[in-house]
Formats: sequence, C-alpha cells, structure tokens
Amino acid sequence: MVAEPADHVRVIYIQKHGKNKIIALYNQTQQVIHLHPKQIIFSRWSLLHKGIPNLIYVFCFSIILLFLFFSLVAVSNHQFHFFTVFLDALQFSGFGLLLWIFGFICPFVIPSYTFKRIQSLKLLHQLQLNDMQILHMEKLNPQNRIYDLNPMKNTVKRTA
Repeated sequence: MVAEPADHVRVIYIQKHGKNKIIALYNQTQQVIHLHPKQIIFSRWSLLHKGIPNLIYVFCFSIILLFLFFSLVAVSNHQFHFFTVFLDALQFSGFGLLLWIFGFICPFVIPSYTFKRIQSLKLLHQLQLNDMQILHMEKLNPQNRIYDLNPMKNTVKRTA
C-alpha cells in the first residue's frame, strides 16, 4: 500500500530575514486559493468598481460640505442666492478635485497602483491561473483572502 497525498497543493514563499514566509497556497484538487499579501490589485476592474465610486462619494461630500459652509456665510451677510452659492461650491469642489488628482493621484497613486498590479499578476501567474480565474477571484474579493475558483462543486444534487 502506497500513501498518496489527498490534495495537490502549490506553495509560493519568499525568504525574509532568513525565514520562509508563505505568500500563496493553491489547492489544485479543491480549486481553492489562499493569498497572504494584504493588498492585491488585480486589474482595471478594481479601479472601475472601487476607485471611481469612492471618488464620486468624496466629490459629492465636498460639494455638500462647501454648500453648507458657503450658505452660512451668505446668510450671515444677508446675500443668499441659491444658484450662486451652489455654483461656488461646485466650482471650488471641481478645482479641489483637479488639484487632488494632479497633485496626489497622478504622481503617487498611479505608479504605486501599477506596481502592485504587476506584482499581483506575477504572483497569480506563478500559480498557473488563467485570466478567467483571475477575473473570477477579483469579483469575489473576500476579506479572508480565500478564493473558491469552482463554486459549483459543493452544490447538493436533489433527487425526486
């Protein structure tokens, strides 16, 4: 009788200060991946479905906050006109957004996003995953970083 492992597992690790640190486990039999890096950026999908909605929320919040502030100032001077106050708040929010994009996003966030995306894709391609599996993982994005690549395998078949 020959003992065989129940599951085929691929492991990726790095050496840090003379110690091996596991960064990814891929159970090929069960089609489950456990990733240990804290920040994984997959592709443009992350930016479109996470980054842009957050940018819209910040922009809307700044418009509302500036509108309230400008309204208080206009009311205290007895010169409140709704449209002029709203246009001023919109203009200041737009300029602030442009300054934030060109002063912070372009020089710092985009290069770091690109670097982390390249690192993430290298890691996932070392596990021999195809692009459809990576896209499926990206859409799941659980907090515990355990990805089930074959969710249909655990379904219970009902017989009549």
